[in-house]
Amino acid sequence: MPMAALPDTAADTAADLDQFAAAAGDTEPFPDRDILAEARDAAELGRAAFEAFWQSLSRSERADIVGHMDEFRNTALRADSPFDLPPLPEALPVTEAEQPVVARDVFADLDREAHAAAEEGSAELAKWWKTLRRGDADLIRALRPEYQRLAEEADAQRGLAL
Repeated sequence: MPMAALPDTAADTAADLDQFAAAAGDTEPFPDRDILAEARDAAELGRAAFEAFWQSLSRSERADIVGHMDEFRNTALRADSPFDLPPLPEALPVTEAEQPVVARDVFADLDREAHAAAEEGSAELAKWWKTLRRGDADLIRALRPEYQRLAEEADAQRGLAL
């Protein structure tokens, strides 16, 4: 295979590029950026992606789309949801007085009630025990012999021992 002859002068790459760039009519103008569409696309990728996109915008670009922030936030939150659920509404703070259920010690309440019934005697303890829900009875079942002993002592003090 014959070798191609090399030119006598070295190629001037910079000059070739300048000549290429100077050619008129051969270039297409860059399309305008659709920031709103880009923002929607970024929001669909989740909150982190949208925040990174937002940081990359100039002030004027942000001003152009700031009116759509609720849409972007909801889209980003929905994208981050593993079940594609809409975001929950903002919860209002609840004061202690507004709490529907106050935490309490169920065992302590049952123990107090059992002691009160035992002080009335065996019959009252048996009647109270029948009112218990199964879970409550199971919770204090280990103490039933103690309650029964207290009830029998109360009966003896009243002269009702058998």
